[in-house]
Amino acid sequence: MVSPGTEPPSPDSYSRPPVPKFKYIDNPRQYKRDYAYRQSPFEGDFCVMSVDHVASVADLGLEAMEAAKRIPSGQYVAYVGMSISLPFNNNPTNPFNLAPICQGVPRQAAYCDNTPACIPIHPSSEVHGGREPLKPVAPFPWPDCYISTFDADSCRVTNVKREYPPVLCVLDDMANAEADTCIYEDREEWLAFQTRRNRGNPDALARMPLKPRPTPVEGPSADPLSFLPPLQVDRPGSRTAPTPSDLTGGDSVRSAIPVHTAVPSSLFSTGSPSMPVVNIWYDLTMVTEVPDPAEFTAECEMLRKLRAYYHPKRVALRAKAEAQMKQPASTGVGRETIPPSLPTVTASTPGADALASRSLPTNVTPIRPHLSATGTEEVHTAARPLESTTQEAVSLSLPSAGRVDATARQTGSQSSLVALRKSMYRSESRSSLRSSKAATSLSASPTKKEFTHHPHPYAVERSTRSASSLSFAVPRLRNDSLKSLKKSRSSSSLKIPRRAAALPALPFSRSLR
Repeated sequence: MVSPGTEPPSPDSYSRPPVPKFKYIDNPRQYKRDYAYRQSPFEGDFCVMSVDHVASVADLGLEAMEAAKRIPSGQYVAYVGMSISLPFNNNPTNPFNLAPICQGVPRQAAYCDNTPACIPIHPSSEVHGGREPLKPVAPFPWPDCYISTFDADSCRVTNVKREYPPVLCVLDDMANAEADTCIYEDREEWLAFQTRRNRGNPDALARMPLKPRPTPVEGPSADPLSFLPPLQVDRPGSRTAPTPSDLTGGDSVRSAIPVHTAVPSSLFSTGSPSMPVVNIWYDLTMVTEVPDPAEFTAECEMLRKLRAYYHPKRVALRAKAEAQMKQPASTGVGRETIPPSLPTVTASTPGADALASRSLPTNVTPIRPHLSATGTEEVHTAARPLESTTQEAVSLSLPSAGRVDATARQTGSQSSLVALRKSMYRSESRSSLRSSKAATSLSASPTKKEFTHHPHPYAVERSTRSASSLSFAVPRLRNDSLKSLKKSRSSSSLKIPRRAAALPALPFSRSLR
């Protein structure tokens, strides 16, 4: 309990554990850094980072995650720049600009004359390229170290509790803002140089030939992603300028701006899926020396290469190409697949038979080629009554039995043959019509008179006005009154004489007064 006269403890004292002594900061409360554990870093912190390749491609599926396990992951010393969005402890990741640290002037400084491509760190007292050394709260553990601005990248920092007391940081906010501005300007210069190089600029090609960067692992397994095709920016002779998303891990170059100027919704973003996912630690003693930032850049390039290969659009195109290759080639229809000829109806007369015997090879004249075997039998049945009244004989046969040729069609007997065919079809259609009418008459539904009359179960017999002498005193429903009103209006001309006839004549006298 709180004794009277004493101030209650602050709410932070209940939620925060006791802060241990910091390694480099004497009074962390003065700089608002008194945290025993910290999930997201502050701008100006130095840390040890490592890329989580499997988590970086988790959105592309299990196959991409299995391939990402082949990429080796190292630990690098980095400088934390300004956050791209507002960091929240509830987010799985928070995007930050991370710039690796190198020991000695980076070799990329020779690629551009407009920028030194690095920022010196105290205890280096020399001014390099007109830039003052960045002074942390304590001297940097390694001498002659620089921030490699050309190797800076936007990353998603995992949101995990980490011990914060061993942190080494830059406490001057103005110095951190100047460092972020230098990183942004150098990234612009680096992208411009890459554009000139890929377009074939002689000066850019002389400074940096078109070839892949060295991988961090040497030996037979130097390229763990050798099964993937090369990227366009790595192909010799390429003249296409790389996009900012290709060179910055998928994020726009504007993501390195110190003050984020995108839409307000991006202020609460957890980072683009194309950004590498990194884990950080604040204890710099985890590494014994400062690794080469080129290895970090090589990891990011392999990760970008993997993401490009397993992109959903490219996966769909590969699946479509494989399906087309597996599909058998379409071939023409062979003779053995042609369906057999359908039976045809042919008519012949004695005169036509005599002409056909002296004619050329016979030609089949199909009358109804769509008839089947059943249809042929129906034509036989329909043609039987005609055999007794006509002199011509009607024969139904297969295509091989037809004997009417072009010569017979030119003779006078052809007209009688056509008339015979028409009469045969007419009789067939009439007989089928009569049979359909007979079937319809047999299956017709019964008429209304054949049903017995049953009263409706909800029908109620109501008494009329003339059936009751007390009807004038009984109130009627509104519906009945409206109905009677309508009837009276519609037949007023008929009811007036009836009422006049029914009422007796009453005597009356007119007063003369």
